Amino acid sequence: MDLLIRKRELGITREKACISYFRRNLNVLRELLDKCSRHYLGLIENKTCVFEHEGDRWKSSKLRNKRDMLTVVIDRKLKEMLLGDVVEFLDFKTRTWYFTKSSFSLFIIGQFDLDVYVLTMFSLNDYSLKTFFTELPQHCIVLLEDVDITGVNRTKNSSADVSLLTLFNVLDGLASPEGRVLIMTTNYIERLDPALIRPGRVDTKVEFRFADEDMIS
Repeated sequence: MDLLIRKRELGITREKACISYFRRNLNVLRELLDKCSRHYLGLIENKTCVFEHEGDRWKSSKLRNKRDMLTVVIDRKLKEMLLGDVVEFLDFKTRTWYFTKSSFSLFIIGQFDLDVYVLTMFSLNDYSLKTFFTELPQHCIVLLEDVDITGVNRTKNSSADVSLLTLFNVLDGLASPEGRVLIMTTNYIERLDPALIRPGRVDTKVEFRFADEDMIS
């Protein structure tokens, strides 16, 4: 018997292992796979898997310890609002509704046992962006950092290789299934095209200000 094994849904489906077994007793195989599974789950226990793009594929870059809610120093009500927003989004009923209608990031990621895929937009073009989104697992967090520096707007001075239309397509199209959380960060929200952050495409906007007295204490 030849058994083909694929890695856990990490976006690296090209990596495979083939086991050849010449006996009828399958318990040996089951014990081996159970042992491998327990070993792997032990490695990622209380960890968050972080993936970054390298060349034309996703690469596992690091394991980060899950962040405890108490270690995130932002306004308490804001923290609870954001957490509740993601809880509602990942709820099965919410995913069904969407389907029928067609630092803090690390805390959110660890809270829901989701892997994070980090995209550095300035190093991408239209083709590679579409490719990376196609290879994403259905349930994960996609982090687009400093999205304002990509030039994804309609101005003629844009020097980015990713067009606004392509970004819209990967965010709203078939490559963006329900259950995937997108987080975009920017220091200059006024530079973003209004269509990129309109309601329905971006559900929640939050400004992280300097710490107030309550947060400092």
